[in-house]
Amino acid sequence: MKSIIKLIKLEIGFLKSSIIAIGLILTLFTSALLSVISVCIDVPLGMYNVLDNNEYVMYTMRDISLGEAASLGSDLVYGGIVGLTTDVTVTSETGDSIYYVASEILSTHPFTTEKRGIIMRAGSDFSTLEQDLIDGRFPTEVGEVLISIWCNENSNATIGSTLMVGEMSFTVTGIVDSSDYELIKEGARLPHVSFYLVMADNTVLDEAFFDFAGSQNMRKNAESLTEQGYSLEMFTSFTAFYNNIDLAETFFMAMSIVLGIMVFFILYSLMATFYRQRQVQICRLKLLGASNAKIAALYCLMAGLLVVLAVVIGSVLSIAFNLYFTNLCTSLFGGTFTSHFYLGIPALLFAAMIVFIVLLYLGYQHKIANAQIAQEVKHE
Repeated sequence: MKSIIKLIKLEIGFLKSSIIAIGLILTLFTSALLSVISVCIDVPLGMYNVLDNNEYVMYTMRDISLGEAASLGSDLVYGGIVGLTTDVTVTSETGDSIYYVASEILSTHPFTTEKRGIIMRAGSDFSTLEQDLIDGRFPTEVGEVLISIWCNENSNATIGSTLMVGEMSFTVTGIVDSSDYELIKEGARLPHVSFYLVMADNTVLDEAFFDFAGSQNMRKNAESLTEQGYSLEMFTSFTAFYNNIDLAETFFMAMSIVLGIMVFFILYSLMATFYRQRQVQICRLKLLGASNAKIAALYCLMAGLLVVLAVVIGSVLSIAFNLYFTNLCTSLFGGTFTSHFYLGIPALLFAAMIVFIVLLYLGYQHKIANAQIAQEVKHE
């Protein structure tokens, strides 16, 4: 081992200018590669976080049963029927009536007005309304209804009374305060509407709302269902943002490929330099009895040390660049763009570079056949 270290010091002295020049270039491109890969991961995640801040992260389907809609994998599902949740008259036992105007199925803000209702299945999760419940309990069975203060005050419906919604009757189980609706998105949650009807799973909905805690999960779910033949509608702002995410990923991935090719081309140049400048020395070492393994260890260790420096320095510079770039994206787009250091990326790159170095050396070593050793030294 001592002899190898001594030879490495000597060879570095002979190749100093080449090693410095190639080392600087290798470090620069390694830094750029690691930076772009990190940005390629973090920027799309940040863009999804921007979407997650929307008031509604949802898509809709038409003419689907409540039970089937609930089985398709969203975090929350609820629906509507014209003549039951919109464009309907609600009448209490006292004879007081409220008329609900029709509402667009998927407008920019489908639930900005509480003057509509939604349909839910038995056993649905009402926990996101827990802090808003002021009287009674949440409905659990088919035929029960939860109403808002606004509905309660205008219809004079009370807990336990019967409420006629169109031509159907429901038992009032609770009253919620839906007058103060926080617009900041905090995961999938039920909208604040005037009433929540619990109906059977075989109820066919004019519109089913699929609500998600995260836009990335919504996209995966929507793409999966589309491949299965389902037809769905999504906010145009979401589809446009998804296209921008795809564009960003494609751009950064293309840059990563180009930079990766450059990094390995630089490694090829490094090993080619070793071969061209020290070919006679390699032959001389063979004549002196040095084994192929010892010679391989000499030049591969030299290249390996350069790779270690390039990856370590490149990792540090990539952290700084990624932090700067994510902060810039936060300023431009809002939301939360977080910089991460992915240890596996430089580790994988280091392993690939070492393997590439060894393979290159083996290729060059094959060119120096034993029969050519004396001739190479003689020419020198």
